[in-house]
Amino acid sequence: MSGVFLSIIVCTRNRADELTGCLPALASQAKEFSDVEVVVVDNGSTDSTRGVVGRASAESGFTLRYAYHGEPGLCRARNHGRDVARGRVLAYVDDDVRVGPAWIKQVREHFLARKSDCLAGRVKVDVEGELPTWFPKDLLWILGETTFGDRVRRLSFPLHPQGNNFAVTKEVFDTAGGFDPKITLYGDETEFFRRVGQHDFTTLYDPGVVVTQSIPAHRLSQKALGHKAYIWGRGSAMVWMLASPNTLRRAAKTVEYMLRAVYVGCRWCLSPRFGRYFTFWHNCGYVRQFISGIK
Repeated sequence: MSGVFLSIIVCTRNRADELTGCLPALASQAKEFSDVEVVVVDNGSTDSTRGVVGRASAESGFTLRYAYHGEPGLCRARNHGRDVARGRVLAYVDDDVRVGPAWIKQVREHFLARKSDCLAGRVKVDVEGELPTWFPKDLLWILGETTFGDRVRRLSFPLHPQGNNFAVTKEVFDTAGGFDPKITLYGDETEFFRRVGQHDFTTLYDPGVVVTQSIPAHRLSQKALGHKAYIWGRGSAMVWMLASPNTLRRAAKTVEYMLRAVYVGCRWCLSPRFGRYFTFWHNCGYVRQFISGIK
């Protein structure tokens, strides 16, 4: 393939089952265009990931590019995806999403029309079974659902695209310096788009560019979501420290989040609600990472 305009990049690690559901729609849509490629970055899988990519290529009649990068870390995998991609535009989706019926066409036309330098798509969540009675529907953002509304709008940092449905030009990616491999928890796209925001690039949110995130039942227990809150807090603290390395400010933030954790923890004990439970563990993650520092 020559003259590639759009590269769709899917980073994956030991999630062959999820990949099986993701790739067919991408291949089916991509084969309609001569200037679109799909690159699957295998981040050191030990399962049948390579075979899944091969079968999806054979069954769809569209060759999905397979790229292996054994050093673990989503940021490293995303950077490797950029290195091997041949397109002028890079679109990233997770291995457990289902793209909308015209997703590739919409992303492609957005950048052909030069509507913006970065595109934020909409993410819907598809929960296996029913939501637990203790989980408020207004907290679906915890599971990954976007909260930017139903209209096209411009985003300025700290608002930014979600990591499982976004696209940027290579110029944006390279100017920002790619993803920081020091971030191994949540917060990688926040830190990336913080640096993007330091330059004169535009980001547009289009709710019509939709992917659906599958949420299996085992990820909906309070224990699993508490762990998610904890590592999310650690990732957020890491992002903060990379932007503000001052030691005294970090010490002040550590105390602040300790007090927040105590306050929310007391409220949670007096009146148990999931939102308080999640916030408590999120604050604990902040404290843990502030104490650990950047390694």
